[in-house]
Amino acid sequence: MENTLIKEEKISKGGIEFLIKKKIEDQHIIKDIIFQHQGKDYHFFEKVKLHTLVEINDYAKEFGFERQLIFGDYHLGDFDLERSPRCINLFKKVE
Repeated sequence: MENTLIKEEKISKGGIEFLIKKKIEDQHIIKDIIFQHQGKDYHFFEKVKLHTLVEINDYAKEFGFERQLIFGDYHLGDFDLERSPRCINLFKKVE
């Protein structure tokens, strides 16, 4: 995960430049989003828990789901544990 994490980037959307900083701390991704709009400064904070593939699968099974596919990005590319920027799981309810 750390080898695919983009630690700092600037993104422009709708004429606003966003500075996004990310780090991994205590099994969480911590994201700071900083920008300015109409002369006012904004700073948002996001914290997302990281889970292993085994943990995700165990949670799904507990609630009656079965993993069907895993994608590695928003374009639904193949998942590679060492290289993929995302881990997108597709589950199906077991009947």
